[in-house]
Amino acid sequence: MNEFFGKKVFVLGDGVSGSGARNALKKCGSAICSKLAENLDYIIVSPGISTDNEIFSFAIANKIKIIGELELGYRLCNAPIIAVTGTNGKTTVTALIGEILRQGGYNPIVCGNIGVSFAQSAVYEEYDVAVVETSSFQLETIKKFHPYIAVITNLTPDHLDRHKTLVEYFKQKRKIARNQTAQDFLVVPDSMKISARSRVITFDGGDCCIEQEKIVLFDEELLALSDITLRGYHNVLNVMAAATACSLFGVQPNAIRKAVFDFRTDRHRIELVAQINGISYFDDSKGTNIASVLCAVQSMQGDTCLIVCGNDKGYEYDELFLALDEKVKSVVAFGEIKNKVVSATKRCGYENLMLALDMADAVKKATASGCENVLLSPGTSSFDMYSGYDERGDAFALEVKKLC
Repeated sequence: MNEFFGKKVFVLGDGVSGSGARNALKKCGSAICSKLAENLDYIIVSPGISTDNEIFSFAIANKIKIIGELELGYRLCNAPIIAVTGTNGKTTVTALIGEILRQGGYNPIVCGNIGVSFAQSAVYEEYDVAVVETSSFQLETIKKFHPYIAVITNLTPDHLDRHKTLVEYFKQKRKIARNQTAQDFLVVPDSMKISARSRVITFDGGDCCIEQEKIVLFDEELLALSDITLRGYHNVLNVMAAATACSLFGVQPNAIRKAVFDFRTDRHRIELVAQINGISYFDDSKGTNIASVLCAVQSMQGDTCLIVCGNDKGYEYDELFLALDEKVKSVVAFGEIKNKVVSATKRCGYENLMLALDMADAVKKATASGCENVLLSPGTSSFDMYSGYDERGDAFALEVKKLC
């Protein structure tokens, strides 16, 4: 018997989280209500629903329990949880943890913000550990959510359109460790100063570091940097975070090494789309904030033309143009952020900016720039013109292939 059996529940939100919550609750014997009512037992909200939405005040006024889909998944989960959050790298780290665990003989579910409902996976799948990617939006509504191992990959400015301030954004991210105890682990970069009731383990220095071109974990050599097939130093950090978490869970070094060597990232993350007439075209549509763009640029070899585009998430772009590697010879901008990009280039004295009408025009202008690489790394979300980063990346690939 579970706490949702026979209870009247209303789910607000569609998509992966909303539909997943409904499917999970049906299996749990809940009565799914199609309309909001005062006699409900629970309201489940998708992460797209902000806590300032009127449904929260409705729930409080009518004494209805209201939780998010992440919290629902936790309450239905019957295995230890490894949870991952952070501004960048969380999807790669989550997926890599899943692969390392499989290589180590475990049977994980890999779910959450990675695109698979935690709640649905928790009741429909067979598993002995849950690996859950968690966003700041999901962490806003947790109450009891309690991972055995929590990972924060990094924290840089993002989602200010929702959280308004960096302080609030960072506060929501750090909630991942709120319910941990002294028997749990929190894995963070060595530079992140954080207090927690759990045992804090560090990577990129401290407990997991680099010595003589090798990753050293708990004073033992784990693998050579040359064994990592993923592009860029940011992926070295991702490997360190995932390896540390899995080692704490009990996975042996040989299994970690094998999984890392075989691992490939998901599509739209610094993915080589094509090489045409000596130009390499890279799709990094998943680069939805400035820090992610800078990581992608760092991984480029040779002169690069950068394409940025997307909707306004509430921050400025001075940080991008002040930190751009000299290998970026030109930038093409289009979409909702175009005017903000123009303003930032004027403030920062950056002169090599081209404006485009759409993706087709952007690819055309980037190709004509004469650079060895064309990198789509938008620096923000895609919802001004596309349904998601995947559709945006596919649009880029389509325009590139038209050049053949």
